[in-house]
Amino acid sequence: MPSSESAKGNTAILAAATARKKAEEAVKLTERALIKAEQRCSTAIQSRQRADTTVKESIAELRQLEATYNSGCDSLESLCEEYGEVRVEVEVALEEAETALLGANCRSNAALVKLVAAEEEAGSSVLALRQAEMEHNQAVQRLARMLGKKFDRVDIGGEGDGYSRGGVGVVLSADDQASQKTDSTIEDTFQGSADPLGLPRVRAESNTWPELGGSDLLSHPLHKYVQQESARSARAERADPLASPRKHGLLPSVPAATRAGTAHESVRLMGFGRSIKCLGPENKSKEVIFPTETRTLLEALGGTAPVQVACSDQHALLVAESGEVFAWGDASGGRLGFGVDTSQVANPVVAVPVPVESLRGVVITRVSCSSVHSLALTAEGELYAWGQAANGVLGIADTSRLFETKKNVGAFTDRPIKVEGFQGPMTKYRVKTMACSETFNVAVTEGGPCYAWGCVDEGRLGIGEWKDLTLPRDRNKARHCPTPVEIEGLRGQRVARVSCGDSHTLVVTEGGEVLAWGSAEYGKLGVGDVSKLPADAEGRVHSPVPLHVDGLRGMSVVSVSAGHSHSLAATKDGVVYAWGSAEEGKLGQGGLPEEETAAVIDARTKQWWPYCPNPALVHGLRGRVVSQVHCGKLHSIAATSDGEVMGWGLTSGGRLGVGEVGGLDPEVVTAEGMAYLPVQVEGLPWGKVQVATCSSYTLLLFSDVDNMDLAMGGEETPAVLAHLLAMQRAEEFTDVLLKPKDGLPIQAHAVVLSSVPFFKARIEAQECDDDAMWTIDLPSCAHSAVQRTVEHLYTGAFNPGDDVSECLHLLQAAAVLDLQPLIRASARRAESLLTPATVATVWEVAYELDLERLKSKCLRFIIDNYDDCRPEKELTIKDTMRRQPAFFDLVLSALAPGPGAVSKLGRNRERVGGT
Repeated sequence: MPSSESAKGNTAILAAATARKKAEEAVKLTERALIKAEQRCSTAIQSRQRADTTVKESIAELRQLEATYNSGCDSLESLCEEYGEVRVEVEVALEEAETALLGANCRSNAALVKLVAAEEEAGSSVLALRQAEMEHNQAVQRLARMLGKKFDRVDIGGEGDGYSRGGVGVVLSADDQASQKTDSTIEDTFQGSADPLGLPRVRAESNTWPELGGSDLLSHPLHKYVQQESARSARAERADPLASPRKHGLLPSVPAATRAGTAHESVRLMGFGRSIKCLGPENKSKEVIFPTETRTLLEALGGTAPVQVACSDQHALLVAESGEVFAWGDASGGRLGFGVDTSQVANPVVAVPVPVESLRGVVITRVSCSSVHSLALTAEGELYAWGQAANGVLGIADTSRLFETKKNVGAFTDRPIKVEGFQGPMTKYRVKTMACSETFNVAVTEGGPCYAWGCVDEGRLGIGEWKDLTLPRDRNKARHCPTPVEIEGLRGQRVARVSCGDSHTLVVTEGGEVLAWGSAEYGKLGVGDVSKLPADAEGRVHSPVPLHVDGLRGMSVVSVSAGHSHSLAATKDGVVYAWGSAEEGKLGQGGLPEEETAAVIDARTKQWWPYCPNPALVHGLRGRVVSQVHCGKLHSIAATSDGEVMGWGLTSGGRLGVGEVGGLDPEVVTAEGMAYLPVQVEGLPWGKVQVATCSSYTLLLFSDVDNMDLAMGGEETPAVLAHLLAMQRAEEFTDVLLKPKDGLPIQAHAVVLSSVPFFKARIEAQECDDDAMWTIDLPSCAHSAVQRTVEHLYTGAFNPGDDVSECLHLLQAAAVLDLQPLIRASARRAESLLTPATVATVWEVAYELDLERLKSKCLRFIIDNYDDCRPEKELTIKDTMRRQPAFFDLVLSALAPGPGAVSKLGRNRERVGGT
């Protein structure tokens, strides 16, 4: 190898010094941002303390006036009629005391409102402080790595005038030091406060509600949890100072003991729609019309990655990889399972996830929720329930020991309790999955029977006619089964999946067959003719026992969803079927074929809507392999295995996450905001996706996300790598020779190429003298593609070329080298370059490299460009069909006659309107 010259060494030293200077500047910038965040946090804490003092004073005044008023009432009762004049004076004084009491009550209420506002500002300022602290730590870590020195975590408010960085000393200014010393009491202020929220304290173990005195009103409902988490976090920090940033106090309704930062680098939680309770505090006052990453929700998990999510209109649940359950949203009625009395709180909303303390130590594998209650499944196959007990949904026979409030929510429990039915002789069957509706639940056991409990109206439980049974009634006079009963109609069926709608249920057997029971309204059971089904006293047709959905026999269904008035199913081949009410276009049919369409008047809108009583193919999803489907009340969501998400139905309120109606194709989305055909949700990462949707919003949990997706041009190249790239063509400074299939060899540095396992293995396999070069043959890669790949390894930049041919060459080279980020970026670029003349070529490369998503995109393009992609019109497609039998079958399936979805839409609507 050529020896290093003095000039080269000087250049490298200069480059390193420049990089160090930039890193030090970044540290100083993040320090200033951190100090500003601390100042804001300190100001918010002071405001909160003042509001706290005002609340205590106003409540003390209120209690004093109450005592005066009560004393006056006692005096008035003790007076006799002969002391008339004295009695009149007492009555006047009593009226004045009552007026003063009302005024004090108004002042105390106003003070409480100010306290809540101060708490929100304190919480948001703490969140900003955590973010600034995290960014500063990252900047210091980068600088420490550059200098090759150990990094000690930033410790705000610690001893000394600066931060301890193990040799990376950045001295604070005098003003900054003073600000730091002022803010050193932040943590003490938070931890010492007994009243961060103004909510009633945690209820005792007795079955009575506490009297609301002044101290009770100012006690924190999660105080015990805060103390436990603080102690646990302190132990964790002593064991590993770098594992957790410093805790600063309380977020609104959430203890600050959780660790800051995203839960896991390859996990993202996104959402869209409208919810003031469940899309994070940053989105509570707006419609989220595009998918937005909810970093606040992930940060609240304290560093553990989520594995499953469920949601309702009122709250959401999340299971972490540790088996913990987190809940957030409306805390009234015991929905969140916190064991907290919220009966005297006007709007008890928990904005970010908080652990369900009563389930600590229990490993939870799955959760499900409705708008009034929640279910959790343990690793041992047991079920826990909490929330409102109406219709017997909690699965316990005796609800007399549960709590009731003055609000119209009936009996409820705010702590998880075991579902009673799965005890005793039933314990031999472990529950493997479950689903819940607002009025009933269904549980599936491993290799055993299925069970249901809750409201029996309209055949919801699938247990047959119940008129001869003695069943309890709830406060609404509805009959229900309070504990699980076996669904005898499913004996002999090995059920794999279950979905509960508003009043009907769908199950999928291990063989892919679908059965349904419950309300047959709008044809949502999918059984076609319902004239032979029974009807209740109100004329509601239903099936009290499970029936086969004959239209899906032999389809090998893998996913089903039961909604309010429609149903969806996806087969193992990724084909989607829909049936039930076509209200707001939620069947995705774009107008139903006339022979499959009927009409019914909707009780809510008083409009006639078409409905489909049999499963009908959603043609707008052809070309995509859908793995899961989900029903909202007025919309539908489908997702593929590689993270694509599509939606159709009502777009208002951001339900579909596709933006404003004005920016969408008018042939697909009407001016009224109804998407009659599936529309793709843009701006999502690559990765596996799990969908949870309700009537107003959707949560998307992405796992295995590739965080190295490349942008055009890349970021600014570090100075040292830029210098190496400039020396790439100088033979005396390189040690690797790459030989593509065409053109001249390409020189590079082993130290750079060794970051790729493909190159590293070949370099290590060759014995090379000091003056020789490693030679690596790339016989299947084009010269231009190899050159751009090498530039990418040096700079991180993505240069796909000027046309589809160069992009495909880069894709093939990236596949040979197994550079996944480059493969995905090139495939995305190829998707954007599809034309009738290039789609066949792109498909061939995708077929060769087994890129399912790119093949699916090609099929989708052919379907969408029906006329221009006919073989007789486009010769490249014709030639590829001759050479590739798979492509021949693909084109035939894509160009096969199908319903003219959009063109038939108007005709069907006119016919229905005249019915």
